[in-house]
Amino acid sequence: MMDRRQLEDALAASERATRLLRDALGLSPRVIADSRGEMNLKQAADYMGVSCDTLRRRARSGTVGSKPMGSWRFHISELDRLKG
Repeated sequence: MMDRRQLEDALAASERATRLLRDALGLSPRVIADSRGEMNLKQAADYMGVSCDTLRRRARSGTVGSKPMGSWRFHISELDRLKG
């Protein structure tokens, strides 16, 4: 069994690996979509470079396709389409 120090070291190594992968792919820190290609409101707003309020208004008006499933979900292909 790992002690606390070993767990902290493993977590730090995992975070470094994630940062390296993210940098290699050119992604910003919070812009990693889930396995379905979806992001939550904060992730999608960061990805689009707008505030959460702006993205929520666009979703409600139908400008941005989204799914309000308890919390807003945005598909990365829809966001890419809007980014042009």
